[in-house]
Amino acid sequence: MKFENRAIQDTNGAIMAHNISDEDGNRVLRKGIQISPQEINTLRRLGRRFIYVAELEEGDVGEADAARRTAELAHGDGVRLVGAATGRTNLLAETAGVLHVDVEGLQALNTLPGVTLSTLRDRSVVSPRRMVASIKIIPYGISAETMHAIEAIATGRPIVSIQRLDAKRVHLMFLGAAAILGKLEHDFKAPLEKRVKDLGSAISATHQVVTDVDDPAAAITVALNRLSEMPVDLLIMAGETAIMDPRDVIPTAIEAAGGQVETIGAPVDPGNLLMIAYLDNLPILGAPGCARSPKENVIDWVLPRLLSGEHLRRSDITSLGHGGLLEDIKERPFPRSKAGREQDA
Repeated sequence: MKFENRAIQDTNGAIMAHNISDEDGNRVLRKGIQISPQEINTLRRLGRRFIYVAELEEGDVGEADAARRTAELAHGDGVRLVGAATGRTNLLAETAGVLHVDVEGLQALNTLPGVTLSTLRDRSVVSPRRMVASIKIIPYGISAETMHAIEAIATGRPIVSIQRLDAKRVHLMFLGAAAILGKLEHDFKAPLEKRVKDLGSAISATHQVVTDVDDPAAAITVALNRLSEMPVDLLIMAGETAIMDPRDVIPTAIEAAGGQVETIGAPVDPGNLLMIAYLDNLPILGAPGCARSPKENVIDWVLPRLLSGEHLRRSDITSLGHGGLLEDIKERPFPRSKAGREQDA
């Protein structure tokens, strides 16, 4: 692309490089327009003799076309394109869901000269028509080489897509001494039910498991085995004491039922004592005590992903540490401001 200062009589067909204002400071001509004899006459009336212009060279792709083509390559399922003016195209959510961003591909695109793609954070929960990304081509055009590089990065590799949030059947399981089960359900159910409802799903059943028995792991295993006969898409377990160790009673019971524990613990505070497990294809979320609070905690980060059908592994949870220090909540018996061990993080 050429970018140079020219006499106005030589600017016909070129691109106006800068806004042009009159003597009162009012904009008369907008940058980015293609100059015609009409603009040249206006420039003469303003007493201008020279202006800066841009001009595409052979093979260059204009800003609007480049933005549109980049958007077409970068978007995946659940995302639609809007606009392609002044080098910008926006991507909107077509459905409620969880946004997936190919962060590596995003970074690769943004290293290219003149190309910018900004998105919401990966795994954000989005509603229909929400803007999830915006592409802006900075210059008035990019070279054919840059366009080919965009195609090489994004072809067959959606940078931005959305996993739908369809209605799921969620079960709650409360585990503890017989005398405390009622309180557990009272404390946990309402905030969990609101979170589930806000994500388009519903609590379809609740279960109580008495654990002050001779073999609590066996009692939990029996309760888990009964789930195979029920329509359930996600199980959330909340105990009298949060899960502390892979050999704790709840992980032991899950493995005895034929399940697999993906991870115990999360680098998110509040929410350190999270558990993620699977029983066949049924995801199990072991809720830490902070799930009783309506304030943001680890539950708000993992619940949408589980409801969208994503299979969470340990690496998915360990990656949450960057930004995982959230605002403290009053429901914790050992807040950060006090000394002591956070047994109900």
